[in-house]
Order: sequence, then structure tokens, then C-alpha cells
Amino acid sequence: LEANPDDLSPEYLSILSSLPFNRISIGIQSFNDDELKSVNRRHTANQAIRSVTDARKAGFQNISIDLIYGLPGQNMEQWKTNLKQAFTLEPEHISAYGLTYEEGTGLWMQRKKGLITETPDEVMLQMYRFMLLQMNEKGYEAYEISNFAKPGFRSQHNSSYWQMIPYLGAGPSAHSFNGNERHWNISSLVNYMKALESGSIYTEGEQLTENDACNEYIMVRLRTLEGIDTEDLLHRFGTAYFDWLFLQAEKYIQSGHLNHEQKHLFLTPEGIEISNIILSHLMKTD
Repeated sequence: LEANPDDLSPEYLSILSSLPFNRISIGIQSFNDDELKSVNRRHTANQAIRSVTDARKAGFQNISIDLIYGLPGQNMEQWKTNLKQAFTLEPEHISAYGLTYEEGTGLWMQRKKGLITETPDEVMLQMYRFMLLQMNEKGYEAYEISNFAKPGFRSQHNSSYWQMIPYLGAGPSAHSFNGNERHWNISSLVNYMKALESGSIYTEGEQLTENDACNEYIMVRLRTLEGIDTEDLLHRFGTAYFDWLFLQAEKYIQSGHLNHEQKHLFLTPEGIEISNIILSHLMKTD
């Protein structure tokens, strides 16, 4: 279950803990009120902390929290403070993402108007490196570029995405994947309910080409600790894609940004820092 801190009252958590799931993921993003306001979050730092402690009291023993670094105005010391607070709560899992500015969003428009300043790339890199050191010190495994887990607490839900396992999404905005097609439900709750009641269409979809599927496989698998299972890729997509991958990957293997060991191709620590560049070169165009 994914939830926002301001939605998690003790009474609601007690109800949730009686249902047949054992993991709750709380979208905290920051423990700094000014930082939360900068990205238009409704909750406060105190609500974020209380939501985790209340979830623990309600009986949840598998708690994940989401954090974002590189928020507008955030410096290195503030990021260190956020991590310190996160570790104090002792969640079993932490997802931590660097802020990106998607064209057309409110944040993107604010940056364009000069109302907020983007964190420099070199500071983002310092934040990521510090986080890796701290996660390792606190016993969290970096099993995906942005996901860290205590032993035995990897997210089975997210791991299904990275392994291209089919999944079904229910509710507004939910996405589904059957191995060949993607479907997404309309985002409006009102229109979604009306569509269900009337029996009309409430979803859109797309058929993945083999090229799309292979590129997506490479993208999601390379972000994980184990990387790309090259035998699995050969089985799924054939020799043409297999040969293309290694043709493109060779220079990064030679430079020490990729490793190829025991039939797995994976990013080295240096490769993680330029993962977007590497991934763009491994993508095959039609």
C-alpha cells in the first residue's frame, strides 16, 4: 500500500493493519517543512514522522518511506539532516530519488520563471554519494539505483516491474502490464466510477513493439544490483538484440563503467553515476 502522511490517522492505520497485506509505503519526500512547501506537499514534517511511528504502533513491521534529494533550495547539510531523521525512524526500506523537472509541470514552470533554482549537478552527485555511504553504514542494501532495503525487505512489488512480470492495476490512474501491452486507467475518480457504472471504457493502452520491450527490459534491469541477465535477454529477444547490446556496451566495459560477470551485465559504482548516458547508448532505435 502506498500512502501520504497526512492521510494516515491512527484509526485508519489500525483498519489497514487488519487487512491482508503487510507492507506500507509512505511518501514523505522531506522532513523539512520549507522543502515540502517548495514541492507543494500538503503534509508537514511532524505529520511525516508521526505517520511512521503510528504505523509501527499499528503493527506494521515492513515500512518503506520515500525521500527526494535536490529539492529547490536544499543544500548538503539539509540533505544530511533528512537522512539522519530517516534512519532514526528505522524503516525497513527507503526509496530516494533525485528531483527531476518534467516539462509542463508546476515545478518546471517555476524554474523557467526563475522562482526556484535547480540544484547543481555536482551537488546532486555529492548528495547521492553521501547517501550511498550512509545506507551501507546503516545496513541497507542498494538493490536498485534509488532503492535500499534491510536484508529480506526488498520490495516485491517494485521488483516485479524491474523483472517485467505482468501485473494488474485497479483504480484511477493505475497501470497494468500483460507482457505485451500496457494499459492505464483514467485519472479522474468521478469519471472512473461513472465508467464502471455505465460499463463504458475507462482505460487506454499501447502495444509494445519488440524494440520497445527490449529497450525497456535493458533500462529497468540495468538499474538493479544484479543488472541484465544476458541469457534471459538472449532467450527473450534473440541474437540480434544480444549482439547489439554487447556491441554498445563494450566501451563501457573497457572503461570500467560496466561489468560482465557470471552472465550478468551490471553497472559499477562509477557507472551508476553516468547511468543515464550509458542507458541512452544501449537503447536500440527501430
